[in-house]
Amino acid sequence: MKSLTLALALLIALGARAQSPSTDSTTTWTHTYLKAKPGSRQALRTFVEQNWLVMDAQAVAQRLFKGYMLLENASADTSYDFVVAVAYFDTSAYAGVAAAFEQIRRQHRKVLINGKDFPQLGAVIRSIQLIERARHQSKLD
Repeated sequence: MKSLTLALALLIALGARAQSPSTDSTTTWTHTYLKAKPGSRQALRTFVEQNWLVMDAQAVAQRLFKGYMLLENASADTSYDFVVAVAYFDTSAYAGVAAAFEQIRRQHRKVLINGKDFPQLGAVIRSIQLIERARHQSKLD
């Protein structure tokens, strides 16, 4: 009974953490670099838009994420094609919301592109975590 009570308390704490960010107000970004398989750049972009970004929008609505962006590489560096940037409310980043986000992932109905799943379209080549130190909000936005 004691272990059941402890397990329930842990689940409640995790749920509360997922719904309300900690007092650490440091915005932390995760940049995930994606490389498309040959001839699959547009299909990979569409896959990310119809799957990853749909789930990310739900995470923003639930206040798990602060925001997200899909960036396309326009440089001469051909080592990656896209960056998915996700902003978190604090330095715990994904680890702080993993349980709640996995629930979003389980409920999401995956959209295949031309019958292909992510591994057939591309790969994650690296992921980095960045701490936001300064921000300027343009009046042009």
